[in-house]
Amino acid sequence: MTLFVVLAALMTGAALAWVARPLLAARARDVADRLLAEAGVKDIVHYPQDSNSFAAHHMGTCRMSDNPDNGVVDRNCRVHGCANLYAIGASVFPTVGALQPSLTVAALALRAADHLCPT
Repeated sequence: MTLFVVLAALMTGAALAWVARPLLAARARDVADRLLAEAGVKDIVHYPQDSNSFAAHHMGTCRMSDNPDNGVVDRNCRVHGCANLYAIGASVFPTVGALQPSLTVAALALRAADHLCPT
């Protein structure tokens, strides 16, 4: 089972995309089926994984805004009205981009860490 690493040049930099062989995808599906069955899930539906399949990222549910009327968290990811509650992740994005949110989420986490633990 070989994984191929594809380096894709993006407008803002570069990202690694892992492309799995079909055998690896089938093994992952088998493991997921077993775990779901052990958890009591009765109906498991598989959608075909082809070049047109996609995965969704939940974004925008805790929108970021300095104004509490327009968002859930402020620019430091602190929940409005709560002195010690932070929501750090893709849910704070005010809008959704066209690419994976991982690097932006990592940048938000580092920024929040600097805010919470200044050096």
